[in-house]
Amino acid sequence: MRLTADDGDRLWVSTARGIGWREVFVASGALLGFALSPDGATVAVGVPGDGVWVAPVSGLLGDAGAPGAFVRASALDARCLAWSDAGLYACAHEPSAGFAIGLSTDQGRSFVPLLRARDLSPEACAAGTSTGSTCAAVWPGVQAALGQEVDAGADAAADAGTRISSPPPATNRRACGCGAVRNEGMGGSVASLVVLVAFALRRRTR
Repeated sequence: MRLTADDGDRLWVSTARGIGWREVFVASGALLGFALSPDGATVAVGVPGDGVWVAPVSGLLGDAGAPGAFVRASALDARCLAWSDAGLYACAHEPSAGFAIGLSTDQGRSFVPLLRARDLSPEACAAGTSTGSTCAAVWPGVQAALGQEVDAGADAAADAGTRISSPPPATNRRACGCGAVRNEGMGGSVASLVVLVAFALRRRTR
């Protein structure tokens, strides 16, 4: 159970089905990430500005408590965590971490970038389509939200329209949509992220 506090969030554990609780971790700030390994043996927490911490679940149980059970695995500025058979996923502060989403296969000690928001770009959409017309106007705002460089003034919208209406390489061609093209440097296709951000930005401007 996570408890929020002005001087740092707390993580508590119960071994009696919620009847009694014991404090097992005190964060230096907001405790935004929490993940349990698929085998249930290890728990990881993420604290922006203080890194990723891991502990064996066995060290959090029993009458002795758990002070010192958590060990700082890395300094990654983690904003969320999720654990699967592939490894420990983390969303991070891209300006400091160098990526938005990464994957660790060594329990948080190191991360391989999976997604960099600054590398996203729209799919090709004909200017005469509703999607192509909408994206040209929205894309500069999406660029700013992603931390990408945006051209000033009218040139930004014109530049966005050029990118959207120009056809992508044949290997990347998909149905016209305000999504994201394949980014070979990320090892896969990042779909739908840009359209979701664009939709949110449009709602905020209404």
